Amino acid sequence: MRIKVFTISAVFLLIYLYFIYRPIIIDQTEYSFKNQNSFTEKNDSIRLFNEIDFNKNDNFKAILIIKERINISKEIPLGQVFKCSDKELIKKLSTINFRYTGADIATVENEIIIYKNDKVIFRSGIVTDVDKEGLQNSEFGWIITRNGNLTKILNKFNRNFSPIIFL
Repeated sequence: MRIKVFTISAVFLLIYLYFIYRPIIIDQTEYSFKNQNSFTEKNDSIRLFNEIDFNKNDNFKAILIIKERINISKEIPLGQVFKCSDKELIKKLSTINFRYTGADIATVENEIIIYKNDKVIFRSGIVTDVDKEGLQNSEFGWIITRNGNLTKILNKFNRNFSPIIFL
């Protein structure tokens, strides 16, 4: 009887540990991002969050979902889901200058989602590789950072240890 209980407990512990490392993500959020930036020329400078007022008493939250470690910097710790509800840290994302490339990249598996008062205000694929940092989105295509601070900001996000995540 003790062996059965031990075996069953060990199996449940292993399953739990697996899903902490590879959580189930249930995404039921609606997304409507209207890009306020106007750019038509390659190398135009972009600041994505100019129209957002961070001084109001709104709740902000950012989630980084890493599905593939191929396009993620080694500075970001291991894990699949990282969260941040620090308004000042999320505000730092608005200081990043991006450069419009006029191109697209084929496969971006990782993504960043930003919420304001529990509504998605921004969602994009993300790459923070050693060679390049940027975002891929259907609104603006592939844009890359000019000042390269994206990884430094994302590195401060907190890892989520929940086995099931509702977005």
